[in-house]
Amino acid sequence: MSRIKIFSNNNLGGTINLPASKSILHRLIVASLLTCGTSIINNATISDDIIATLNAVKLLGAKVEIDGDTIKITGISSFELKEDVVIDCGESGSTLRFLIPICTLFNRNIKFVGKESLFVRPLDVYEEIFKNNNAV
Repeated sequence: MSRIKIFSNNNLGGTINLPASKSILHRLIVASLLTCGTSIINNATISDDIIATLNAVKLLGAKVEIDGDTIKITGISSFELKEDVVIDCGESGSTLRFLIPICTLFNRNIKFVGKESLFVRPLDVYEEIFKNNNAV
């Protein structure tokens, strides 16, 4: 959570705590998946979309611990999975879009599922990439 201090010549003042950016938090979680070490993310706002991303990185081999608004993620050291994986994105477009390209690096089949509304959103860019590379 960011903090802004307000100063004024009119006797106004105070502190406003701003919620963390969900978009940036998704990116931090995915980046933490790809590290060989441990990342600690503070001031995280946990939402259904963030939980979808956290569950996904766990399925891909990361270790995830949540303590209040702190998330500790130990990333993966390889793209080897013991079995195929089904990732439930719920309604999180960020989870789906950030993980599709990363999941092409793994040695197993990875299937994405989610709420129907998720798949109404455009995914043309991935469809085109996969067609051009004979991946569909």
